Amino acid sequence: IVTPGTLVDEKLLEGPESKYLLTIKEDAKNSSYGVCFVDTSTGEFNLAYWIDDAQRGLIKRNLSNPLMSPLTSEQFFDAQKTRDELCFEQYFHKPVFGSKPSTDKIMANWPEVVLYFNDNDLVMSALGGCISYLRELHLDKDLLSLKNFKKWDSLNQATSLLLD
Repeated sequence: IVTPGTLVDEKLLEGPESKYLLTIKEDAKNSSYGVCFVDTSTGEFNLAYWIDDAQRGLIKRNLSNPLMSPLTSEQFFDAQKTRDELCFEQYFHKPVFGSKPSTDKIMANWPEVVLYFNDNDLVMSALGGCISYLRELHLDKDLLSLKNFKKWDSLNQATSLLLD
């Protein structure tokens, strides 16, 4: 699978702008969203939680780019599966051969932003969507181990987001 959001070879990238892989988990009843997007060329993950109005104005404003190719819900890990995978795969912790560290010790190495959203099932499921897709491409370990996570506040961002 080759999409702008998963290209990492400089020769294949078109133009200087970043391309993003985006996953969104929606709670339609509460008009709230967990959002994860990653620039696979830099390994920068951005996580966000949005509460929208009944007309979905916030989500429409942030996702109005026609280049977006959303991942289907079947590809998402649910929130608990995401937490389990982060612990099991030890993306943020150097594995010690012969012994498995405790979950608390593993989580102590999680990036601050991941810990911040750990109790938010929508955001953790959106992160799980990115992880499961990146795993299919064999990019999950390379990108997650960089620990390059940011909390994205769409209301304070001065630039637009070009989506894959």
